Amino acid sequence: EKRGGILNINKNTKGLSEAAILAAIICILGIMGLYIPFLSFVLILIPTPLMTLGKRYNIKYSVMALIVSSVIITMVSNPLTGVVSVLVPGIAGVAMGEFLKRKYRPSLTLGIGTLISIVSTIIALLLILQISGISVVEQIETVLNESFAVQEKIYSLSGADEQTIATAKQML
Repeated sequence: EKRGGILNINKNTKGLSEAAILAAIICILGIMGLYIPFLSFVLILIPTPLMTLGKRYNIKYSVMALIVSSVIITMVSNPLTGVVSVLVPGIAGVAMGEFLKRKYRPSLTLGIGTLISIVSTIIALLLILQISGISVVEQIETVLNESFAVQEKIYSLSGADEQTIATAKQML
């Protein structure tokens, strides 16, 4: 029994150490992706360490690494960037690691991970819009009105007659 207890402590220490190392790797990936423009593609690698951690140990280590890395990335960037760049793909990585540990089919794991990523992205966007107070409908309306004004000006500058301009305006 004592030996089993010692092994269990060693396994916990090993998992915690690996979680800390992988959280540091996630932070490095996140900072590189955010601050070095031509390396922004590395942000898609953020779920990989979390999946590895989840498969090897337990979901609690993955969640711990995700929270720590999200907090660190948020501290070096802004809160919205931290949430969108690390937390959203990280949630999918944690879930996929758990599905891999439970030995689900790879296609099912990938499909569920994709679905979780889409849902968490939508939730994050809605949360950001709610916090920032930006109305999506108003933004779309503003863009459309500006586009219509530019098109009308192009027709006017091209020398089109008033009837053509009126017809184009009505169509817009």
